[in-house]
Amino acid sequence: MTQELKSGLISSGLVQIPFSKASGQIDSLFDHSFNIAFEEDLLNVASSRLDCSSFGITLPELDFENLRMYVLIGDRAIRKEDRLTIYTSLGGVFEIKLSRLTNVDLKIIPVQADATLIRTIIKTLDEFSIEENTGLVIDAYTQKYLDALTAPFLSQDEFEATVNFLIGRGKGLTPSGDDILLGYLMTFMLFDLPISSELLYSKEVLKKTTLVSANYLKMLGLGYIGESFKRFNKAIQYRKIQHLRLSLSRITEIGASSGYDTLMGVKLALKRILAENVFSEKSINSAL
Repeated sequence: MTQELKSGLISSGLVQIPFSKASGQIDSLFDHSFNIAFEEDLLNVASSRLDCSSFGITLPELDFENLRMYVLIGDRAIRKEDRLTIYTSLGGVFEIKLSRLTNVDLKIIPVQADATLIRTIIKTLDEFSIEENTGLVIDAYTQKYLDALTAPFLSQDEFEATVNFLIGRGKGLTPSGDDILLGYLMTFMLFDLPISSELLYSKEVLKKTTLVSANYLKMLGLGYIGESFKRFNKAIQYRKIQHLRLSLSRITEIGASSGYDTLMGVKLALKRILAENVFSEKSINSAL
């Protein structure tokens, strides 16, 4: 018997970017979400109690719980046209009509940087004790690489050396070093400032880190971020201090330390941007 699921949210990134393969399988399973691997591409299916991933969909909580209780790692899934069909080991077939899901826009919206805005974000980040909550073990050697990320006009060779040091460093499906790099790169993209790394946006990244991290980085390279980070994007776009604080608080709730690690990357990037003075010092009137 096939059960149809017709409501929920879908990342605009998934709508725009076709998968290379139509056949996949359940790759990782959690209480409130699971990942389907289509070879190197992931699709995250989550309960609506979580924010939508850049490569994900969310389902109403009861629908998700009904699906979650029947799936096992290794179960087969097919994505064809506007349908995602999951063949569960314990409860038959579930069909999600992707065209019925509400498209949530997770594309990065570039924001004009200015000194007042950058300093305000840094000051607000300082309220969250980021360094004390990171999952990365920071010894003197590691600190040297983190400090390098704040250096003005960091050379590409120095940046690539830091990328190679951080990528895959730490535990979990998204190692802390990866999350730091994700936040760092995202910040430059939010302010429409050039930054790139051949490793992070190539298939070589799969040799250094996890499939989950590789997909977050791939989607970021295409300009898509998770729903939590899109709220941060909007808060700085509209320069609303209360929205900024709320968005940062929500980010800290991601994973055991992933949110804090990502915000560490954001903070390091902001310090570098401020040091490089890539914007006019002329203050912009805002609500911040």
